[in-house]
Amino acid sequence: RGVPADAPRIRVMHFNALADCLAKHAPLLGPRRGFRCTPEALSWEGRSERIKRELLRYDCDVLGVCEVDHYDDFFAPTLEPEGYDGAYKRKRSPAKDGVAIFWRRRRLEEALRRSVFLDRHKGPGSQVALLQRLHVPGAVAGQGRNLVVCSTHLRASKGDDIRMQQAAEVVSALSDFARGDPQVILADVNSEAPTGSGSSTVAANTVFE
Repeated sequence: RGVPADAPRIRVMHFNALADCLAKHAPLLGPRRGFRCTPEALSWEGRSERIKRELLRYDCDVLGVCEVDHYDDFFAPTLEPEGYDGAYKRKRSPAKDGVAIFWRRRRLEEALRRSVFLDRHKGPGSQVALLQRLHVPGAVAGQGRNLVVCSTHLRASKGDDIRMQQAAEVVSALSDFARGDPQVILADVNSEAPTGSGSSTVAANTVFE
């Protein structure tokens, strides 16, 4: 509503890649943790090609990816020939994964970037939010505008009160960084979408335009 008909359309997608370091068969982690499928299905060698196909199949301009632990040896070299530039931020040690943002370089230009650790206690393995400002060139020189994208992953093993705190930290950091530019949050919030409202359908989608 209220968007000019000739305004640029940007297609975005969020994807949880399931970090290789977390892809464990259920018996290895106990009855309440892990994945109840064959170890072969969880192997990185088998999953990486499927991840590539999934990331490319929707022809998105911006990709937000969480649980990334093969950025330098898979994600970046795989997506670069497909026309994407990217950025990555790892969680605090001892965590081995982090979040990434990729953008189609023929449509978007890299600008400023910021990362924010979300646990106020600054403990080990803190979740992280990556904020990337992208410039959307206009058809006429000087008429482009900026877009700020956030990729993050709220903590799974804590209660909703912790996730609400982390969400508030993301919103605060994004508001400070964006300075009025349009914003898109691409996140795995580790919580169910609300029921009984139109937002539940939107929250369940993976690709937005």
